Amino acid sequence: MDETREYVQKTLRAAGILATCASLCLANFGLPWAIVPLLAGLALAVVLLLGWWGFIQALVQAAKKTVGVSAGEKSRRKTRTVALFLLFALVKYPLVGALIWWLTRLWATRELAAFVIGFLLLHAAIALRAVGKILTEQGTTDKK
Repeated sequence: MDETREYVQKTLRAAGILATCASLCLANFGLPWAIVPLLAGLALAVVLLLGWWGFIQALVQAAKKTVGVSAGEKSRRKTRTVALFLLFALVKYPLVGALIWWLTRLWATRELAAFVIGFLLLHAAIALRAVGKILTEQGTTDKK
């Protein structure tokens, strides 16, 4: 799990750098109203990423504990895992839906656009990290 923890930390660091650059660009171009919605969208994406990461980590730990356990106990743990997944989904999706519904009532179109761009910043950080990794691996295999 250290590898996934390191991946999440580096992704969050990259997203922070992108958010800082975007915020400075917005302030420089005279769009300071967009900074708060942009950071709010990024914060939502980070919370969702950390929630999924924590959930998956809990599943992996639970799977490790089933090694050498009786079939009945494995069945009970599997049922508990499915229940945990459903609880996570039933809590997460209504809360995110309520947040987005509230924001659509509160903000104008331009703030919502900044919110969506902020949400996409984390996804851009993940994509850029993947492209960077592919390019660096390709560069090292070309030299051999």
